[in-house]
Amino acid sequence: MKRLSRAFFFIMSFLLLFIILGNLIAYLSIFLHYDGVFSKTNTQKVNNIDINYKILGEGSPVLLIHDLNSSSVDFNEISTLLSKTNKIVLLDLPGCGLSSTDENINYSKENLAKTCNDLMNKLGYSKYSLIGHSTGGNLCTEITKLYPNSISKLILLSPNIFSKPNKNIFPPIILKALKLNYFSSLIHYYNSFYNKNFIDFNTFEENFYYTSQKPSKSLSKLYLVDISFKEEDLKNINTSTLILWGMNDKILPFSDSYKLNDTLKNSKLVLLSQTGHNPHLETKEIVLKEINAFLSR
Repeated sequence: MKRLSRAFFFIMSFLLLFIILGNLIAYLSIFLHYDGVFSKTNTQKVNNIDINYKILGEGSPVLLIHDLNSSSVDFNEISTLLSKTNKIVLLDLPGCGLSSTDENINYSKENLAKTCNDLMNKLGYSKYSLIGHSTGGNLCTEITKLYPNSISKLILLSPNIFSKPNKNIFPPIILKALKLNYFSSLIHYYNSFYNKNFIDFNTFEENFYYTSQKPSKSLSKLYLVDISFKEEDLKNINTSTLILWGMNDKILPFSDSYKLNDTLKNSKLVLLSQTGHNPHLETKEIVLKEINAFLSR
């Protein structure tokens, strides 16, 4: 029995050491590869926050908002395609990508929404459409709720609308250490795709690098942002809405797509077969066609 206990202890110690060393090697490799590589495209100070943004194409303005755990790099491909018929505005949310990550920023859902709307107003767009992925879809919904007269169309890609707020279990420094677990982050990213052929490890590593550069307190505040909605708030949204949802989404319950479509007054639900949590990456041709048709109405 003692031999079995010792063997188990040895194996677990070896695995733990392997994980720690593996994470350290992965982190150092990414840091050395990406540090100093990226530069801001354009910067606009909004509510004392430096927001990194990029504008593509001509036409009616459309703001793309990424998930809170990533950056605008997630939209690189689809934004180029959309810019052929629309004026696309890409931004890194406060605390994300190349925008300011100051720990004193107000990272509430309301302030993030206000910052996005204020950016568009500063750029000269008083009326615009929104496209948001995952928790970025939540922020798009919040913007639409707060500034309904500013939003022409709302497009949601697998939004995390019915999520519950994260609980503050760990101190910021521990949470950051957990977020910088390369292997668990990679597994989560891998599982978000149904069609693994569309996995882009460069995008994953760039976002992982951005996460590594965030102050612990900023990362913790973003993690704790309450992005949930009351049902009555959703029912009060009258903006024309397109919901695109992968039928093989392993990150969010597929049933949420029907629930959201039933709750919103003026929405259309498009279900995408053989698609996971990233419809704009896995079935981009269909998504592009649906979005362009919806925006042109």
